[in-house]
Amino acid sequence: MARRIKYWIEDNGKNFMTDDEWDEIMKLQRWYNSEFVWTAGKINFKRFAIFPNWENVELMIWAGEKEPVKNIIAKRFEMLLSSGMNEVEVLEKLEKEGLILVKRGGYIDNSIASGITRIGGNEFNAYLLCEFILKASLIATGVEISVYDEGEFIKSGFVKIKMGEVYVQKNG
Repeated sequence: MARRIKYWIEDNGKNFMTDDEWDEIMKLQRWYNSEFVWTAGKINFKRFAIFPNWENVELMIWAGEKEPVKNIIAKRFEMLLSSGMNEVEVLEKLEKEGLILVKRGGYIDNSIASGITRIGGNEFNAYLLCEFILKASLIATGVEISVYDEGEFIKSGFVKIKMGEVYVQKNG
């Protein structure tokens, strides 16, 4: 398995981020992902991990006959977004409709947002990811972003970043 860097904002009652700040971070993420070559995986910072609700048997039977479930969910998502709803409202509606299951905080438990990026052996991608996280911390100044490197780009293995300042943590 390729080496990864994990990053997250703990849901500890101290961290706070507005929707506008998150939108700016997403713009920055799209820019980094489109402007640079990523050899193993792209930046993948998320507030939500979304899964089809496979227990909604009626939907799955209908979907299997018509088109893939992910297409049905994607079309409904885009339709609701274009109607003027924001991402959070759309996800809540799709969840209430039984189309999806939402895990708040992304892939890492007890988080407001999280991401995992495969780096492999590309240290330049590790640098770009850390630069993105540093810039994200300047956008959302009310959060502290934890970063864990399975490799050696972050020499201590684990740091926390808040408002552009990096705090080295003991690797334990």
